[in-house]
Amino acid sequence: MASVIRGSDNFDSSATGPSTTFADVGTYAFASIIDQGATTAGTTRSGTNGDPSNGYGSEAGTYGMAGTWRCMGYSGSTSGGSGSTLWLRIS
Repeated sequence: MASVIRGSDNFDSSATGPSTTFADVGTYAFASIIDQGATTAGTTRSGTNGDPSNGYGSEAGTYGMAGTWRCMGYSGSTSGGSGSTLWLRIS
């Protein structure tokens, strides 16, 4: 069924949902935070050594995701780095 918006509904189209722009505050990324060892849920890390899990960063030898990120899962330590998990940008 289609929604009906009446003049009195006070609808604000600028607030229709969260940002979907990559790496905006409040967005998620499946990534690794390189060279910071094991990480458990709730831990925060700088995204300086972040590597989105598409592999392009590590293949090119470049890393970086702006801001501070909160781990939303578990990332086990692997030879000098961390495995991929879900991260939430908090600032």
